[in-house]
Amino acid sequence: MPACSRGTGLLGNWRPLTRIDARCDSTRTDPHYSGHRIKSTSSWLDYDAGLDSKPIRSEMNICMVLVNRYWIRLAILISVSIGTPTKLVAEYRLEDYRANNYAVPSSKRDLWSITNGVVEARLDNLIAFHSRADQIFTTRPVAKNTEVSNFIESRQEIPPISFSLFRKMTVEQWMASQPVTGLLVLKGNTVLLERYQYDRSAQDKMLGNSMSKSIVGMLVGIALDEKSIGSIDDLAEKYEPRLKGHPYGTTTIRSLLTMTSGMSFVESRDNAELWRRTAGQSMVSRELESVKYLRQRAFAQGQQFNYNSVDTQVLTLVLIAATGKSLSEYMSEKLWKPIGAESPAFWMTDAAGTESGFVGFNATLRDWGRLGLLLANRGVVEGKQIISSKYLAEAQAWRPSGYGYHIWLRGKDTEQISLLGVRGQSIFVDPVSKIVMVITAARDQEYSANTPFNTERDVIWKHVVSHFKK
Repeated sequence: MPACSRGTGLLGNWRPLTRIDARCDSTRTDPHYSGHRIKSTSSWLDYDAGLDSKPIRSEMNICMVLVNRYWIRLAILISVSIGTPTKLVAEYRLEDYRANNYAVPSSKRDLWSITNGVVEARLDNLIAFHSRADQIFTTRPVAKNTEVSNFIESRQEIPPISFSLFRKMTVEQWMASQPVTGLLVLKGNTVLLERYQYDRSAQDKMLGNSMSKSIVGMLVGIALDEKSIGSIDDLAEKYEPRLKGHPYGTTTIRSLLTMTSGMSFVESRDNAELWRRTAGQSMVSRELESVKYLRQRAFAQGQQFNYNSVDTQVLTLVLIAATGKSLSEYMSEKLWKPIGAESPAFWMTDAAGTESGFVGFNATLRDWGRLGLLLANRGVVEGKQIISSKYLAEAQAWRPSGYGYHIWLRGKDTEQISLLGVRGQSIFVDPVSKIVMVITAARDQEYSANTPFNTERDVIWKHVVSHFKK
């Protein structure tokens, strides 16, 4: 991972210097957050384009460099870049995406390529992949109730947003420059903004990728409330005996929720293999080989955060065993019907029919918004507590990792939280103002967090909250 970003501007190309008696250390290890602290011998500077602190503007980045410790104690190089932030990706245009990305592949094998023995996802059908997954994968339905929680329509315009000194755009202009399939803004049950592009619509069910993990975290809270799970300090093997003798068997539910299992896993390297073993259906999941193939701990559980999708899949197996129901059935009964979802949803499954809890939930944009509203209302729907407030308070309590019980924490001094998935899937929640923003997308950059898309998405969220919180 590069130490700092590169920019361009009126002063020409620049790159912050970090290698003259300076060190740039990553402070996070997850694929959705890119945070670095640039260390000189005298002080720390935060260069933070992540979730829980204010990023330094793209037109002004400062790196402190120690030039000569004997003669000059400290020299400060200020690199000023004025103008449009560096585009790390080309602009996405409808005609560019239409050719390949709308097509549903004829075989699941068309979704994968293998390079030097490493399984990788192909990038030539991202729009269809993220909105037609039921035509590609084996799925389980999540049934809705006959009663729907209706929204109030009060469409409003958002003033143009300033991303930098000379970069000001409307929401529509920003969407046109990005592979965003849908954008929804709610305040309570009122729709303030709803946009689609690339021929997607309110009927399309959008793949949430790792936003699915947060749903598993919610369902664990419900299972605790109902005593299907006794304690989050219980071992996984208590509920799924087939994990006995494996390191995951002696991993606590708490460690799984906070992704501190200690298991050796690198998300950007190993996630495609987990996909292949689950939703990719390359093998029948006999004796839990979809998770048992991971056999080594890199460090003791509970000690260090490491973003690990297998942790979520183990939680999925624990939930299924503890409740005696499939993840889809349990979610339909305890979450989907109570929130008044307007459309059925679905989970992608492995060859044995087990849901891919770490990645595989698909729902309409509005129903993703209803999940966000549930969290904005602290687990309450129409006066009924669906998820206990105690569990949600614990789940969203600040941790240095920025990660709660399968939920992203947006800062120590804010109650705002996020559900995030690769390729741009995002739900931002502000429990104070009851504002929710949902973005679905099909970015071709999977794990790179420090990009204009993520930075500008955060700017839009702050602008939305500021504009509508009154």
